Amino acid sequence: MKKFITGFTVLIFIAAALLSVLLIIKPGASIFHLRRTLSSADIRHLDGHAYFIPVNINTRLFPPAGILLYEGDQQLTRSFTAHVKETGNGNYALVEKVVGEYDLVFSPLNNADPGDGDKQYTILLKPAFFNRAAGFSFLFILGLGLAWFLIYVYRRSDQGTSLLSNPMRILQLLSEFIGDEIPRTIRAIPFSHPINQPRSAIWMVLFYLTIGASFFYVLMEWIFFVTKHSFMDLMGWPQKTGILLVSSFGLLLTSLLILLLLALIDWLASRLRPTWIMLFLGTLVPTVILTAVSLILLDNFTYTILGFGIVSTSGFSRFIYGFGFLVVFILLNRWIQGLLGLRGEMDTTYPVPRILSLVLIGLLLISAVTTGIIFINGFRNTDIQMNEFLNEPLADSSKPNIILIGSDGLNASNMSAYGYQRDTTPVLKDLAKTSLVAENAFANASNSAGSVISILTGKSPAQTRVLYPPNILEGSNSVQHLPGILRDAGYRAIELGVPHYVDAFQANLLDGFNQVNGREIDENPGIRIARRLGLGNFLYFTSEMADRIIERMLHIFLIEEMGNPFADVTQTTDIKHDREQLEQLITLVKDADEPLFIHVHLMGTHGPRFSPSDRQFSIGKSQDEDWDVDFYDDTIRNFDSYVEDLLSALQQIGEFDNTILIIYSDHPMQFNVRWRMPLIFHFPEDAHAGRIENNVQNLDIAPTILDYLNIPEPGWMEGQSLLGKDFEGHDLIFSTGTSQVVRSEQRRWVIESSQVKPPFFQFSFFNIINCNNWYWYDFSSQTWDSGTIPGHTRSCSEDEFRTMQEIEAAFIAYLNSNGFDTSTLPFQ
Repeated sequence: MKKFITGFTVLIFIAAALLSVLLIIKPGASIFHLRRTLSSADIRHLDGHAYFIPVNINTRLFPPAGILLYEGDQQLTRSFTAHVKETGNGNYALVEKVVGEYDLVFSPLNNADPGDGDKQYTILLKPAFFNRAAGFSFLFILGLGLAWFLIYVYRRSDQGTSLLSNPMRILQLLSEFIGDEIPRTIRAIPFSHPINQPRSAIWMVLFYLTIGASFFYVLMEWIFFVTKHSFMDLMGWPQKTGILLVSSFGLLLTSLLILLLLALIDWLASRLRPTWIMLFLGTLVPTVILTAVSLILLDNFTYTILGFGIVSTSGFSRFIYGFGFLVVFILLNRWIQGLLGLRGEMDTTYPVPRILSLVLIGLLLISAVTTGIIFINGFRNTDIQMNEFLNEPLADSSKPNIILIGSDGLNASNMSAYGYQRDTTPVLKDLAKTSLVAENAFANASNSAGSVISILTGKSPAQTRVLYPPNILEGSNSVQHLPGILRDAGYRAIELGVPHYVDAFQANLLDGFNQVNGREIDENPGIRIARRLGLGNFLYFTSEMADRIIERMLHIFLIEEMGNPFADVTQTTDIKHDREQLEQLITLVKDADEPLFIHVHLMGTHGPRFSPSDRQFSIGKSQDEDWDVDFYDDTIRNFDSYVEDLLSALQQIGEFDNTILIIYSDHPMQFNVRWRMPLIFHFPEDAHAGRIENNVQNLDIAPTILDYLNIPEPGWMEGQSLLGKDFEGHDLIFSTGTSQVVRSEQRRWVIESSQVKPPFFQFSFFNIINCNNWYWYDFSSQTWDSGTIPGHTRSCSEDEFRTMQEIEAAFIAYLNSNGFDTSTLPFQ
C-alpha cells in the first residue's frame, strides 16, 4: 500500500509539472477550457446573417475575453455584432445584458441556417486562473515541494552524493517522506497539544483580539484616506473622526457576530463531545483581518516609498504577493493559537492586560454610541416614509426610453452637424434636421467627473463641490438627481462609463442607478434607509475599504486583474471598449420590459492621442504630436458611426419613436470650457424640432427631460427646460475646473489634496459666458482674462453685454450663493 501511495504521488507530481509547463508554453490550449454544448432549440435569428443565443457566465471564474465558439470542430472568429450581421461567415460576439448574462451573437460558417443539418455549437470557457502566470505559480509551488523533499533527503543521509547511484534508497526516502514527514507536519498545523485552558477564557481572548484587529484595520485605512487624496479632503475633523468610529463599529459588529455564532455552536457541541474545530474557526476571524491589513499596509508602503505595488504587477509576480499572503496568514494563525494556549500552555488563563481590555471595550462602546447618535439625529432631521424604500415603483411601458449618449471632449466646431467643412458627422447632420439642436451649448466643468455629475444632478459643481476624483457627492446632493427622479417614475437606470472618472457609484450618487459599469447596486432597504439617515459617507468609506482588499485579493490569486484608471485616460483610447459599450446599450434596449434611462459615456475622442478604427482624414499620417486634428476628426467620425448603428437598431426593434435620444459631451477638446459643444435632443415623432441660438448649458439637460415627461422640475435644479416658449437662453453661464491634479499612488489622476484649501478649495478657475464673450478668472494669479467665443452663431445686441463691473458683481454673488468666502478677492 505504501508503494502504491508513493508511486501515485510521483505520478501526480509529474503530471502537475507537465501541465504547469504546458500552461506556460501554451496557456490557450483547449485542455484548459471547459466545454458547454449549446442547445439548438434556444437559437434565434437576430438580423442579417446574425443569430443569437442567451448564455449565463460567471465572469469571475470565466472572463468573457477568453470564451471561444466552435461550430462542430471549426473555431469561429471573434468580432463585433455589426460585423457579424453584415459579413457573417463564422464570426461571433458576446454582448452583455446584465452582469453574468450575455447574448452570444454569431453567424454560421458559410452563412447557412444553424438549424439545418446536424450542426452543433460549443463554447469553451477558460477559467480566469488558467493562464501563464498561474503556470509559473503552480511550478513555483511544486518547486517548493521538491526543495522540501531534497532538504529532507540531505538531513537523512550522510552520503548525499551516493544517492545518485542508489535509486532504491531515493524511493525509500520518498516513501518515508510521504508516509511520515508530510503527515507529521499536517498534524502539527491545527493544534499539537490538548486544550488545557477554560473554553470561556479562550473565547474571551478571541473577542478582545478581534476588537483590536478590527479597529486597527479600519484605523490604518482611515489614516491612508485622511493623509492621501480622498473624498475626506474637504471634511472637518469631527466628520473624519465620525467616519472612523462608525465604520469601525460596522466591522466590529460583523466580526463579533461571527465569533458569537461560533462560540454558541462550540458551547452546544462541547455538551456532547469537546472539539477544537469551532475554536480553530474562531482563530480565523482575527487572522483574516490582520492578514488583510498586513497586505494593505505593505501595498500602501511600496506605492508611497518605492513607487510600485500590487496593481503594477503582472504575470507570475502577481502570485508572489499571493504566496506571501498565505505565509503571513499561516504565521499569524499559529501565533494566535499560541497566544490562546492551543499550541501549549499559556502563561496565564487571562493573557489580556486589564488596561488593554478596558481600552478595547471603550472603543467598542464609543463607536456604538457615535453610530447611535448619528442614527437618532438622522431620524429627527429626515422625513422617511418606510414604504418609499420597501416598494419599488411599478414600471410603465408607455413611457419612452431615454438614452443620454456622449463622447468625451467633443467640439461642436469639428462636427459637420454644426457647419464644419469636413464631413465628420453625416449621421448627426441628418438627425439634426428632425431634432432640437442647441447651437451654442457650453459645459459647466472642464473635468469629466464634475461635468457628468452636474448633468445628472442638474446642479453646478460650485454647489455639489464635485470636480474630480476623489470629490464625491455628500448630504442632500447625493440623493437629489435625475436618475433618482426617473427611477421613482418607474425607470430602470443604467450607466456605461469609465471607472473612477465617469462612475456614479464612486461619486456617491445614491438611490439612482440600478447598474453602473457592470456593477449592480445593493437594493437592501436597510442600506437605503441608513443612507437617508446620514450614514452615506460611512457606507461609502466602508465600500471603498472592501473594494480595496477584494480587488487586490482577486489580483494576487490570479482570478481578476486590477483595473488601471490611470491608463484609461492617459493612453490612447481603445476603440474596442466604445464598441462594446454600444453593443451592450443596444442589447439592453432590445431586451427591456420596462422603460430605461441609460447614460453612455464613450472615450474615443478623449485625447491627447487618438485611435480611430476607420481613418479618412489621417490616412498616411503618423500621430507624432498630441491633439492631432486629423486623428481627432476621424474619432469623431467613429462616434458618428456608433450613433448610426444605434439609430438603425432602434428602428429595427421599433423603439426609435419611443426613445428620447440626447447627444452631448462633457467638455470640449482639451478641456476648454470657452468652446462650444454639441447638444442635440431627438424626441419621439420628431417633436420640438428646431434650432436654438441662445446660450444653453449642460445643466439644462435634466430639466428638459423632466419637462417632456411632464414631471415637475425640483427647486434644487439650476437649469431650465429648453422646451418652454419663454426660454430666452442664459444671460450668464458659469463654468469651472481644477488644475490641481496629480498622479496618485493608485496610478490614478486625482486632485492634489495639499492644494485643496480655503477659501476656494479645489476650484482653480471660473469662466463666465455672456452672449458671445467669455471672462476667465484665475484664483492662483487673481487675474481676469477675456475674449470672444469662436464660432458663436448668435448676433448679440449692445444691451446684452455686461460691463466688467457687472461681471465681477455677478461673480461675487454667484460665489456667495454657493457658500464661498469672497473676502479675499481683490475686486470685492
